[in-house]
Formats: sequence, structure tokens, C-alpha cells
Amino acid sequence: MKKLLWIFVTLFVFLREIEVQAYPSPPRFKNGVCLIPVNKTYFDKFYLAIDRKGNVLVNNVEPYSYFLRNENSWLTAFKGSDGKSFQTKQGKIEEIDQNEIQWERPYPYRILRSNGKVGLISNMDGKVILDAVYDNILSPGDHGPSLSIRADDTTNCLGVFQNEKWGLFDCEIGKTVVPPMYDWIDLEYAGDGISVVRSGNKWGYFSRVKGEMVADGFIMAFPFSDGKAIAYREKEQALIIDSSGRDISKFSHQCPVNIEGWKTEMQNRRMLFQNGLAAVKEKSKIGVINSKGKIVQPYVYEQLGYLKDGFFRDGMGRFKKSDKVGFFDSSGKVAIKAVWDDAGFFSEGLAYVISGDRWGFVDKRGKILIGPVKFGEMPSEKK
Repeated sequence: MKKLLWIFVTLFVFLREIEVQAYPSPPRFKNGVCLIPVNKTYFDKFYLAIDRKGNVLVNNVEPYSYFLRNENSWLTAFKGSDGKSFQTKQGKIEEIDQNEIQWERPYPYRILRSNGKVGLISNMDGKVILDAVYDNILSPGDHGPSLSIRADDTTNCLGVFQNEKWGLFDCEIGKTVVPPMYDWIDLEYAGDGISVVRSGNKWGYFSRVKGEMVADGFIMAFPFSDGKAIAYREKEQALIIDSSGRDISKFSHQCPVNIEGWKTEMQNRRMLFQNGLAAVKEKSKIGVINSKGKIVQPYVYEQLGYLKDGFFRDGMGRFKKSDKVGFFDSSGKVAIKAVWDDAGFFSEGLAYVISGDRWGFVDKRGKILIGPVKFGEMPSEKK
């Protein structure tokens, strides 16, 4: 009994720490079409496909959109409960033959093993793109080599491990761009062609383009995004640096104590610049700084954005205060007051919002363009 209680408490603390949402990413428009839950849960099995006017295009569809490969191009599509399949095109949908579509993103590589070492083979043409020379190869988020492997979507890189050290292999150019010489390397969040690396207790930045370090000697360093990164040389002062490694500004902030603190910030997409702004947590609240280190929104917010989605999308930043949701504009000013019980993020100029037992979509001025629609009911037809 005590063991079960300990497991429950540990899991509860962990989930609170990383601020995991209790549901997948909320509805958003893609190619003029959005999948909407009929009832007030993102785990609903009954979804509607609607257009930008709120008209129902297809009802009773699966609550997922798919990235499909068809004739060497990627499509966004979904499946109906009656076995039919559809793709979105310019705000409309068209039925497709699902037998001609690959319904999952393919794993482009598989592991090559030889004499206790590993390399890579292309799943597309069967060619060897990396000879079996490394002890291990990892995708972002993986814990060991598998039969199939996918590089990071942003960097197209995989981690390579040899003699207890990590480096990076660029699958697109077929070259090791960061030699395996670091105790740890960021596989998942590397941006702007620069990777965060660590040797011992010192952090730095390695340029995959230049093939050299651009800055080092930090006690902690966060990834580049929007051409800037946040790093620490002192425990209570954060630096903002540019891609050349030059310090451009600083602000007072407590450095996370260890790698787990670093991971928590990354899991919640904080300390990363988007549209010149970054979400920063101070004690239990979150604020917003600009690229000069100036606080443009104080540390009063409970949540910014969604897990893994960042807090800034389509020129608008999502925030939560006093259990209500609102939005910032690109300058960091509040553009839509926190009046919604819940909300998604902006996509194609619209954001999904919930108030009580009703849902709708608002534009960037906060005007309701779709709805409000009561959960469990169908939207009314609009011309």
C-alpha cells in the first residue's frame, strides 16, 4: 500500500512539474478546415469537419488529422467513421482513395548493424548513408536504437554515440556535423543550425554550419530560436546572446539548478524566443520578456501556450490568468482579455475558444466569427 501511494505521489508531482495538459492540442484550422469535438472533451470519438464559416463539411470523423504521402507530396487528411477518407484543399474537402495513401509518416531510415557497431540505411532506396562505425544512434526522444528511426523534423539530425561521447549526424547531407566529443548534446530542440552541448559542468553552443563552437563557458544554456538564446554565466543573471555568441542583453533571473530543470523549461517551451518574445518562469508564475531582456508582461500568469506548441502562434500569444484564457499580440500587449474558460492557439487567423457549455472561434480582435455553439449540438448553416 505504501509503495502504491509513493508511486502515485511521485507521478502527481512529476505531472505538476512539467505542467502536462490533460488533453492533446486543441482544434485549429489547417488549409481552411478544422476538426471539432461535438462534446466538451478533446478525447471525444465524434468530431466534425467544419469550414471557416462554421459549416459542417463532414460529420462523425476521427479526431485526428494525418500527414499523408501521395505522389511525393504531403497532404493533410482525415478519416470518416464510414470508412471514407478525405483531404483538405483550399477550405474544402475532397474524398480520396485511402488504398493509394500512406497513412503514417514513414521512418526514412533503419539501423545497420555490423561487428557490434551501428550505421544507417535509407528506407527509401536501400542505400547505406552511414557506415556502421558508431556505438549507438538515437532519434530525439528515443532511448535506444530500433529497427526504424526518424531524424528530428527541424534539424534532420540524429545523435551518434562513440566512446562515451555524443555528436550529431546530419541525414540530409550525409555527414557528421558535430563530432562525438561531448558528454551530452541536445537532440530535440536545436535551432538556427546551432546545438547546445555540455562537457562536464560547462555548457556551450556548437554551430553545425561552421563546424565549431560559437560560445562556451556557461553554467547552463538554452537552445537558439528566432536568432537568439538565453544562457547563464552566473546563477542569478541570464544573458541573451546572438548566433555569433555575442552578449546582446541581460536580465535578472534564477538559473535552473540541474539538467532536469532544463528539461522542464523545454517541455513547456519556455526560455525560447518566438516573435522576439520569450516566456520565462519566476517561482510559480510566468512572465514575458523581449529580446532586450525587458519584462513586457509581469510574472503573474499561470500558463503560456500549450505543451510543445509554444505560446506564440500565428502572431498571437496564448496566456492563462485566474483560470481564464486570453491572448497577447506581437508586441507583448494584451490584445484579447482573459475571459475564456479555455482556448486553443491561433491558426489561419482564428482561435478555438470555450465559454461554459459553448464553443466558437474568434479572430485576432476577439470578435466571435464562428458560434457560439452549444456542445452536443450541430453548428447552424451559414452562407
